[in-house]
Amino acid sequence: KLSLNILDPAISEAQMSFDGATQPEGSSLTKSTSDKNTYIFRWTPPTGFVGVGTVQNANVSFIARVITGPAIIANFVSRFNLQVLVEHTQIRPKVLGVEIPQVINEGVDQIVKIKVQDAAHSGMNQPDLAVVSYKGARNDENHKFDWAGKMTPNQPLVSGPDKDGVFTYSYTMNLKDQTLPLPPVESNITKADSNASVVNLCFSSIATSRISNLQSAVVDQCTRVQFAVQPPVAYFDGDPDGNIGIHNAIAGEAFTLDFKVKTPNGRGDIQAPQITFVSFASDPTGKPKFDEIANPKDPKASVVSGQVAPERFYKISWTPSCKATGSYVMKFHLVNVLDGQRKYAEISRKVNIASKSSSCEQPLAKPDSTKK
Repeated sequence: KLSLNILDPAISEAQMSFDGATQPEGSSLTKSTSDKNTYIFRWTPPTGFVGVGTVQNANVSFIARVITGPAIIANFVSRFNLQVLVEHTQIRPKVLGVEIPQVINEGVDQIVKIKVQDAAHSGMNQPDLAVVSYKGARNDENHKFDWAGKMTPNQPLVSGPDKDGVFTYSYTMNLKDQTLPLPPVESNITKADSNASVVNLCFSSIATSRISNLQSAVVDQCTRVQFAVQPPVAYFDGDPDGNIGIHNAIAGEAFTLDFKVKTPNGRGDIQAPQITFVSFASDPTGKPKFDEIANPKDPKASVVSGQVAPERFYKISWTPSCKATGSYVMKFHLVNVLDGQRKYAEISRKVNIASKSSSCEQPLAKPDSTKK
């Protein structure tokens, strides 16, 4: 704020303005709305006004002129200088974020967009962005692997800036024809988990201003890459989440259990489950019957045996004898195959004999009337 100090009460109005060519480019001088003798000087020194690590004085001259007052001092002019000390900007560029899906698929290249803001940029003099190795690479606990070496810049590399001074950089995360690393088994980090469904691939990025030479903070980015062949998942009727694992049957009555096996990403070929019927041999009725069936919710569906199918439906049928008691266990070994690769899942289900059918009750023998 600049104020006119009017000492002569005969002067009722004065005005302040820039003195010719000393007005800095982009600056302004406006009269205060609350005080007619106060002016507000505004100026944002342009990028590049001073060199890196230096300061520079900007001399600005102003004129104060009498507008209304005695004739003897009409148009009286007073000049004064304002010295503005300009330092080089110390604002670092920022990597604002990375645009990439949280989960992507194996074998498919993924476009990655990195947003960078640099307050010191001048026109198209955009900051330099570097994709560097992820410092937490080979983090066995979190299954994170460095993928910076397989991040390639696209053409054009950068677009912008937008109205907020943000530049967008375009890279490709190369996944096509790449062999993904296998995360370790949770119980033994020295052993690779060949049955894993996902792996975390990571990289880091850092921006450097071409104007200030200042660098941004390093920003880490990881994304989950889903293997093309996924471990299969089973869904049982009456237990849609597959978590309960217990079914009830009645001794002497027919028991059926419908279930489906599918791949989470719809890719692969579900193999016929291998089922181990534990303790069923103790029941005279023997093992349950196991069949592949058509989708029970689709009246037009047919059994897909002999065809590649990422989803199959099955039925287990069993009539426990009247002597059946306690619990019976079924263990399922599920397999999904894709391009010669296999992924597995092991689950168990328990069948409890909850009660006995009335048909199992033996009728009482009638007394022999011939005996006396």
